[in-house]
Amino acid sequence: MQNRTWKSMGSEVLTSAVIKKGGLSTGDVTAAYKYHNTNIDVKVDTESKILTTLTFSDVLPSTKFIASLRLPDYTSGKVEVQYFRDIAAATVATTLNNQSPVVDLSLTLGTPSFSAGGEAAFDSTASSFTKYNAGISVKMPDSTTDIVLAEKADMLKLSFVHDLGEEKKSAIVAEFTRRFSTNENTITVGGCHALESFTTVKGRLNNHGQLGALLQHEVKPNSILTISGIWDSGKNWSPGGWRGILDFCCSSCGSDQESNLIYSLALNLLPHLTRSSSMSASIRVPLPPQTSMWARSPIDEPSTSWTALNPILA
Repeated sequence: MQNRTWKSMGSEVLTSAVIKKGGLSTGDVTAAYKYHNTNIDVKVDTESKILTTLTFSDVLPSTKFIASLRLPDYTSGKVEVQYFRDIAAATVATTLNNQSPVVDLSLTLGTPSFSAGGEAAFDSTASSFTKYNAGISVKMPDSTTDIVLAEKADMLKLSFVHDLGEEKKSAIVAEFTRRFSTNENTITVGGCHALESFTTVKGRLNNHGQLGALLQHEVKPNSILTISGIWDSGKNWSPGGWRGILDFCCSSCGSDQESNLIYSLALNLLPHLTRSSSMSASIRVPLPPQTSMWARSPIDEPSTSWTALNPILA
C-alpha cells in the first residue's frame, strides 16, 4: 500500500489510495475538513460508494458524537456516542436500519496497572446478542498479563509479556488460545530484541508448526523498512505454505513545515509471484488553503506486519 499526505496551512487534507491484487485494482479518494470541534470526512471509492462521517467533539464534557452514512445504501447509517474519563470509557452505537437495528455497547474501567472491559452487540429484531466479549489486563513494571474471553465466549486467550533487562530492549511472550467449539488449543511463544536503536527483530512459533519472523530497520529518520515472513511447516514450500511482506514507509515535512508527505509501499510476496501476490499503495495530498469543504477520517494504515502475539509481535 502506498500512502502520501500533504497538509495545507488550514485543516484540509486530501487522500488517495490504490490497491492492486493480481489483475484487479481498486482505489478511493478521501477528503477531510476540521472546523472548531467538528470534523467532516467524505470518502469516494471506485465502486461509486460514498462514505460520509460527521464527528462533534466536546458538545458535552468528555463526550464525542459520531454520525456516518454510506451511499447509496441509505440503511447503513450509524450514530455513536463516546464518553471518556480518566479511569473509564464508554461507547453506545446504533444503526439506523429500521428493519433490523443493532445496538453496540462497550465499557472499560481501569488504572495504569489494571483494567477490565467488555463489549456486546444486541440485535433488536432477533432479540439476541450477536457479539459479547470481555477481558482484563494486569500491568506490572516488567510484565503484562491479559485474559480475554471472545467470540461469544467460544474463545479464551491468555497472554503474558515479560521485558528483559532494565533498558527493556528484549521481551519474551507466551500465548495460549482455547477454542471451545472445536476443542482446539494453540500455544505460541516468541520474542523481540532491539539490535540497536534503529533495528528490531521479532519471531514467533506455535504448536501447529507456523514460524514467523520480522525485521524492522529505520533507514533514516522517518523512513522505516520492514521485512516479514510466515512459514507453515505442514505445507512445506508448496503454494500457500509461506508468505512474505516487504514494506517501506517514509514520512517527511517541507522546510517551511507547512506540507507533510507520508508515502508507503507494501508488496505481498507469495511463492512464484502467483496471482495471489498483491501490491497496494495510497497517497495523501494537501488541499489548497482556501478549500474548506472536506476533511478525512483516519484511513487504515497498510497491514504490512503479521499479528503474532499481542502486543510485542504485532
